[in-house]
Amino acid sequence: MDIFLSVLIPALLLAYYLKIMWAYAKDKRVLVGLLAGGTLLFYVGLLFNKINPGLESILKLAGACLFFTTVAVNTRRPKEQTPDQNLHPDKDSEYPEN
Repeated sequence: MDIFLSVLIPALLLAYYLKIMWAYAKDKRVLVGLLAGGTLLFYVGLLFNKINPGLESILKLAGACLFFTTVAVNTRRPKEQTPDQNLHPDKDSEYPEN
C-alpha cells in the first residue's frame, strides 16, 4: 500500500497542477519540464527503495523540493491596487450611458 500511494500521489499532483494551470503553463516548457523532472526524480528515488535507503531519501526529497519550488515560484499573485485607484473610480462606471 505504501508503494502504491508513493506512486499515485505525485502523478495526481502533477496532473492536477497542470490541469489548473494549463493555460499559463502551455507556453512555458521550462515550467512543465521542471514539474515533470521533479516527479521523475521522485520516482527514480523510489527505485532505490531496497538498494540504498539513503539515496532513496535524497532523491525523493530533491524531487519533491524541485516540484514544490517550481509551483511556489510560478504562482501568480493578484496585483495590489494603490490607494489612488480605490478612491477614483473609472469615469465610465461613474456615469452610465443614456
